[in-house]
Amino acid sequence: MKIDEQRFFEDGYLIIREAVPADQLADLRLTAEILVDRSKARSEANRGPGGPRGGEWYAGVQPRVNVHEVVDEETASVVDFLLGPTVHGVSHQIMGTPESAITSMQITCSGLIDYGHTDWHRDSSAREQAPLSGL
Repeated sequence: MKIDEQRFFEDGYLIIREAVPADQLADLRLTAEILVDRSKARSEANRGPGGPRGGEWYAGVQPRVNVHEVVDEETASVVDFLLGPTVHGVSHQIMGTPESAITSMQITCSGLIDYGHTDWHRDSSAREQAPLSGL
């Protein structure tokens, strides 16, 4: 997949059509839901004395699935997708390096409680791309 890198650097984002091919969408959604359920179960199992009901998952404003903690053979297709041309491939092009690797795979979820508007994203503008500042 070829992207317009200059547009990304000018606008701060790209719209990637067919980022998830239609024939893969249902399976990818189901796989993500399975990983979310596993993360919730881990959170509850790791809850300490006096911890929130359901564990930290339910107390967080923006709980995240750390894919490496809950993926197995049944759900490995999500890793294949992330390593594919529309996620890792696009990231690799934007970085413009001869080699690149994924260091973290996460699914960002909405919290159980709506705390209202929050500035959760660390990039404040297209000129200040925090994840790319190291390049």
